[in-house]
Amino acid sequence: MKRLLMIASVIAACVAPVQAHHSYSEFDMTKTLTLVCTVKEFQWMNEHTQLIVTATNEAGVSLEYRFEGAPPAVLIRSGWTQDTLLTGDHIRLDYHPRRDDAPGGSYVAITLPNGKRLGTSGSAFVPFTPVTTPPSNPLQ
Repeated sequence: MKRLLMIASVIAACVAPVQAHHSYSEFDMTKTLTLVCTVKEFQWMNEHTQLIVTATNEAGVSLEYRFEGAPPAVLIRSGWTQDTLLTGDHIRLDYHPRRDDAPGGSYVAITLPNGKRLGTSGSAFVPFTPVTTPPSNPLQ
């Protein structure tokens, strides 16, 4: 019986890496862009939070952007709650863009309508100078 448990433990240890988390290779982690936008939906879920926003592009056309973020457990350590972003909030969003140029990416920090800035690294540290003015409505 002991031997069977030992074999099962070894098999379980070998299977765990196969179920590894996916990489962020679809995002260009060498670039950080900023978008002033309006929150359409914020999904507080595991394995990654999802953020859908709208913003006007250079041609004046309103587009929908989709962003992937850290899981809730990491965001909580950075000061987030599931109500941090509400539909209609005007925010400034820092993100790593998608490599395929689709509108969206991986968000790394936000500036809330009240001017408060939150990162996504699991710490209160945000590696940018805090913004002193809140984002304005990007659709005006």
